[in-house]
Amino acid sequence: MSVEAIHAHAARARAWLFDAALPLWWAQGFDRANGLWHEKLLLDGTPERSSPRRSRVQARQTAVYAIAGRLGWQGPWRDAVEAGVKVLLGPARAANGGPVHLLAPDGAVLNTGPDLYDRAFHLFAMAHAARALQRDALIGECALLMQTLERDAALAQGGFDEGVVAPSPPRRQNPHMHLFEALLALHAATGDVIWRARADRLGVLFRDKLFDRDVGVLVEAYDDAWVALPERTVEPGHHYEWAWLLGAWARAGGEALWDAQERLIAFAERHGIAPHGAVWDELHRAAATRTSRLWPNTERIKAGLALYERTRESQGLDIAARGCDALFAYFETPVTGLWRDCRLTDGSFADEPAPASSFYHIVVALSELLRIEATLP
Repeated sequence: MSVEAIHAHAARARAWLFDAALPLWWAQGFDRANGLWHEKLLLDGTPERSSPRRSRVQARQTAVYAIAGRLGWQGPWRDAVEAGVKVLLGPARAANGGPVHLLAPDGAVLNTGPDLYDRAFHLFAMAHAARALQRDALIGECALLMQTLERDAALAQGGFDEGVVAPSPPRRQNPHMHLFEALLALHAATGDVIWRARADRLGVLFRDKLFDRDVGVLVEAYDDAWVALPERTVEPGHHYEWAWLLGAWARAGGEALWDAQERLIAFAERHGIAPHGAVWDELHRAAATRTSRLWPNTERIKAGLALYERTRESQGLDIAARGCDALFAYFETPVTGLWRDCRLTDGSFADEPAPASSFYHIVVALSELLRIEATLP
């Protein structure tokens, strides 16, 4: 039954993505007058035009369409990727080669502050764009950006200074996780061992500092020595996301931290699922944060598929199928191709625009679903 469910979910995902979401977000989600991606679409499918534009969202949308081209979408993915690259190398690029943080709707720079999270997604986007467009110069841009980061922000304790956008300490695992993801994407795009070696250092940071072996959890915030802060907030979505990344790291020739992968998934499955079936946003010592954003559900899909890819046992497919059931509920919108972003305690959804930032999570999860589904009988 798990195999049948995955086949059915993959067919639904492909139709929703290829026939509705990708065409809609290219037609309405890109501001052609100013050459930038919109931050949000209203639930009638029209853009919300007034919000400042985060450079990380410009990067995410660029990666979305690069991945769409690799998946076989026959729409104008190349035009979308070219438009995104033009943003990343134009208004979103600071004088030192790194990304600015924030742009006005007309492209004027609002905040140049360096930020590790932004840098991670610029690397991720250019890795996927270089692979899709077969443009080696974009890998050169990544090399320069990474060299600057290593020169200016590397920490003796491991990891990197996050910049000025987010206060530090606390040090956060999240931007380091996304940098790990970007470095693995660069290794996949190039085959160059230097990117794997850089990813390895962050994998070791996870192994030695971030993952609490005694409890089997990943904590979100740390002091300067990478000691977890007392409040020990955890996010089930990040447990799933790291579980998937550990699988990708092992496939790339990195360490096989299978015990950590299994324990991350087990903790999230045991403590992180709301009664309505979606993933809770956060867990604290006292209680959970009683909302469920869209993105943790995409990570549950990826983690389940990663578990199946390693073990070939139905448990992983069961987890992925339940993640699909939860995710597709967010797609029930007045205009097909949009999504709800936040599910409330009672199972209802907040009435708010669809954020472009979620499309990256969706597309990566659905690309993994389609990849694994193609291997099933």
